Amino acid sequence: KNNDAGNWSSATDVTSDFTFADTDNDQGHDISFCGENSEYFLSNQHGNNLRMYRWYPNKEITLTYNDKDRLTLARKGGLTTTSVKLYKDGTLYHTFGDETVVFIDETGVYQAVADDTYYSNKVTVTTVTETEARLYLNKHACFLLKKDGKVWYWGESTYGTNAMGNNTEVALPTLNTNLNALPSGIKQIGLCGTEAQAACAITNDGKLYTWGYNGHGQLGRGNESDYESQGPWLVDTQSSNTFTSCHSSWLTNFALQDNGYLWACGHGGHNLIGNGSSDNQNTFTRIDLANVIDYHANNHHALALTNDSKVYIWGLTNGESMAGIGSTTTPTHLTALDGKNIVKVRTGGSNGHAISSDGKLYSWGNGSNYGLPSGTNDDITAPTEMTWFSRKNIKVVDVQVPSEGSAACLALDDQGNMYVWGEDDNGAIGVGPGDSSPGWPFLLKENIASITAGRYSCGCIDKFGQVYTWGDGGAGQQNWIHGATSDTDITHPTSNNLSVGSSVLYDGSDKYMFGKGSTTTSTVTYGSNTLALDTKSELFIGDPHTYKFKITDTDSVTYTSNVVSSTPARPTGRVYPPRSGTHKNLTTTVTANANDTWTIDGALYGNGEYKSSMDKARNGTTQFAYNAFNGIIHFDHLHTDTGITSAAIQLHMPQKIKLTKYAMYSRNFTSEYDKAPKDWKVYGSNDETNWTELDSQTNQTVSAWGSETDHRDTKREY
Repeated sequence: KNNDAGNWSSATDVTSDFTFADTDNDQGHDISFCGENSEYFLSNQHGNNLRMYRWYPNKEITLTYNDKDRLTLARKGGLTTTSVKLYKDGTLYHTFGDETVVFIDETGVYQAVADDTYYSNKVTVTTVTETEARLYLNKHACFLLKKDGKVWYWGESTYGTNAMGNNTEVALPTLNTNLNALPSGIKQIGLCGTEAQAACAITNDGKLYTWGYNGHGQLGRGNESDYESQGPWLVDTQSSNTFTSCHSSWLTNFALQDNGYLWACGHGGHNLIGNGSSDNQNTFTRIDLANVIDYHANNHHALALTNDSKVYIWGLTNGESMAGIGSTTTPTHLTALDGKNIVKVRTGGSNGHAISSDGKLYSWGNGSNYGLPSGTNDDITAPTEMTWFSRKNIKVVDVQVPSEGSAACLALDDQGNMYVWGEDDNGAIGVGPGDSSPGWPFLLKENIASITAGRYSCGCIDKFGQVYTWGDGGAGQQNWIHGATSDTDITHPTSNNLSVGSSVLYDGSDKYMFGKGSTTTSTVTYGSNTLALDTKSELFIGDPHTYKFKITDTDSVTYTSNVVSSTPARPTGRVYPPRSGTHKNLTTTVTANANDTWTIDGALYGNGEYKSSMDKARNGTTQFAYNAFNGIIHFDHLHTDTGITSAAIQLHMPQKIKLTKYAMYSRNFTSEYDKAPKDWKVYGSNDETNWTELDSQTNQTVSAWGSETDHRDTKREY
């Protein structure tokens, strides 16, 4: 290596072995090439001196396409530029600043030009599909894979599960340098739902990597040695194979090959290896089941779905999780699901779930802790349709169930509505402190793109790209919300300006919303106009246009989006306070005339500070006035103490609204229909002092409570 003085400095590492010989014994200019691409060569000078040369590369720029919606710009050969322009079909589409990644939403032929001199390769885009971002919650280390392909992590780490070769606790979301350095980038991380002592990941070129605890051989390295201080390792025994996905169970890792075969390694005691043996397997072994298109495993059993819609099960009997088949070490056909057109399978710690093409959910297994959405804690011995969803014409597209029985479970429908049921351990139900455990699902949050369930904690990503988590914080899962190392639980779905990549939503009336980081900048163009939004995350419109959004995120990534609005109109039918967004900074009290206070942020409408109160004593220590206005139809409610027959309930909102109708949800759990509100008046005020009567009702009676599957609520609208 030549320094500025022209002298040789010592080399500390040689990346490619080479040999040099004076082949003609003349001490002349013999040459030997070395380097990965023979870019270096050695020349033997007279006097036994040795010189090393390197071919000087061409200066150029390149565009790399992820075959979905992302273009990545690279400058090569030491090229520095002052301006790089991206063209689509010969028309200027984007100008690069500091960022090197741009998301596109239009088909066409793209080419970058640097300083009007250096032309990149052309990229032809025929279809645009959204790059998936995923949140992975485990018992300790948590991962977030953003749309730009970068992996972030936070929380505690045991057994080296943070992939950094250490067990250091991380408070704020931090780039995972080890995972992000893998060739071709991360495509997917194995989601566990429990304490994943060994983890796995798939790169974009289909390679399988593992890291963490290896006490049962689950890293696939051919031994059970300790590698916790090392980072990700390429599973070299299968390095020639291409994998499409991977999954981590408690002590076992799985990977699906692109030819439809499933591979597994690790702990054999629960029969999860699927190869007919209950012995540990320290190299990945192929399971003898062809044409697998989906699979899932948890502590005691595994499920696989083949392309002919047949479901197979194997593992160790735990409760009723094996659906009457019993323990088996090889995949066994679960005939009870034949003819159901199953498209997705999921497992809990001791239960199973299957989703059909028409959105029906079939579940079975141990029902303790209300782990099944059946309304009871009874076991279900065979796959049974969970009719709460189908009776309401809800089409389920995903469920996430943790490995522990005493935790919250999530379901997502085709409209982006997220439902929850199960045990409220550490606030995992997501509706605040002191909640009971619902056996029937209830709607928790809207506009959701994906869901995840960890051990006693839950999370989701909404359609704006914002990340939410809630539940157990004892192992640092909620550190990123607190902004510091903390074991404090979070009892509501909460965000803290963490975005996976900005997406734009139109509310159908007059407003656009987009999720982004706290220091994101953005502009909107329509026609010949350009509007700078700075760090704002909403835009009200007055005219129909094609609005082009350019959002530069905190990670120096640009997201562009074209959204065609209809004729803007004043919205109707909005529910205040909104269910969407983040309900945060909640303080509650049961003291008469004292306010519950909370803030709503990131909703399509109605953001701001709220407060509510009741002027009489409540019936219980968890009967907060907030329960009357959180928009959730669930066991939480507000009622007066025994013997108090009248009360005034007040709600303060952050903005004026036009009130067109209102609804009451009355509830009881016996036949005491006279307990429902009978006579009342509704008032409105702009100053909390002068009140105007808006409506008056007398002798309003209830003769029957609502269905038990709706928590016995009776809706009365006025």
